[in-house]
Formats: sequence, C-alpha cells, structure tokens
Amino acid sequence: MTEKGEYRACTLYCGLASETFRDRRKVRRASAAGRLHMRDAAAKALGVRESDFDHLLRAGLLTHSEIVEGWHHTLVRLYRQADLDRRFRSRRIDWPAVHATPKGHRSPLAALPPKKDAHRWGSGRMNTQLDDLLEKLGMLDRLELVRRVRVGSLTLHVGDRMRASHRLQGSYPDEHLEAKEGRGAEPADYCVTHDVPTGTLGRLMLVRQYVTPFPYCIRFDNDVELSLA
Repeated sequence: MTEKGEYRACTLYCGLASETFRDRRKVRRASAAGRLHMRDAAAKALGVRESDFDHLLRAGLLTHSEIVEGWHHTLVRLYRQADLDRRFRSRRIDWPAVHATPKGHRSPLAALPPKKDAHRWGSGRMNTQLDDLLEKLGMLDRLELVRRVRVGSLTLHVGDRMRASHRLQGSYPDEHLEAKEGRGAEPADYCVTHDVPTGTLGRLMLVRQYVTPFPYCIRFDNDVELSLA
C-alpha cells in the first residue's frame, strides 16, 4: 500500500486502498512481523536464554522498537518480531551452537564485542566527546540527564487551556478497577471508555516531571481526563 502522509510520527494510508485490499496472506504476514514482545518473550521467540538476549542488546545486534509506560510509571522496551526474525537469519551468529549451550555454561554470544567497540572496529571512528562524558557518569546520573533533557523540552504549563485537534476515542485500563475485579477479569470489566469530540476544550492539570511517553494530564470540559503527549 502506498503511503499518503504522516501524522504525529504515524504513517497514513489511503482509506479507499485499505477497503479494496484483499490479500489476506500479506495482512497475516504483516501482523505477525509487527507483533511486539517484552524482553522475556523476545528471548523465548529466539529460543535463547534472557542472558543471551542481553548479549545481543549489548553488542547492538538488537534494539527495541518502542517504549511504553508500564505499571508505576516504569518504562518497558518492546521488541518487534520482524527484527527478531532478521537477526535469527543472520549468518554472523552460530545459532545451533547458541541453542546447544547447556544452562550454566558460557554462551558463544558472550564473545560478541560491545556496541561501542563494534562501531570502532567497523568504521575506525573514535568516540565522540559526548560518549566519553557519558562513560564517566553512573546509571543514576545518566537517568537524571535524560530526565532533565526530556522535561526541559516540555513547553506547556499547568493551567493552560487546550483544544482537541481531532477526536479522541478509545479506552484505557483503570488500575483501581482492575485491582477490584481481581485476577481473571476480562478487559471489559476494568477498561474505561472515553470520547472527546474534535474542538473540545480542556485544561492542563499536570506536567509529569519524569521521563514518560505521556507527560501531560489534561481534563477536558466533558469531564474526560487523559494522559497525552
């Protein structure tokens, strides 16, 4: 299908072309290739241990496709099935040897050079000054640096009046309802639906001072409260 544009970093396609698209096999392949996995599920999809998966990340042979916000505002990295399939077809890795390594033994993937060294060996370039600076920082300092850059880029303030540029319709899980319903509850039991028509006014109630995909909390005049970017 031909791309027709972009909106908020999302590719747009012609609706008429979508309606006339009939190749179900391509749809199934695209759906399977676009499936997203958390770290443990991604390792399972490759048939390796999670420690092996970490070696692939360290070497820069795999990277996450998306970052979403999880419980208690934690950030969860997701890995795309197509990227896993592409790496699994790579001849750079002796996959039979990796799969044959018994638990408790050193993995062949442990010998992969770190991403920084691999880049240096492949291109002959030295690290930039920023890389050298980051190497001297501890993990907490790095996280604080990311937080300051992210929060410092936010331009809206609490109390600002907002207007919905397009219709916001969907649902989201309510943590309190989910806890009340207990384990085994269906999503319909704890998901809250919302519908904000185009042009609805709202007020910015909260600007989150930490790294999150949705830093703004907006309460619209129809009493719908959403977290948005």
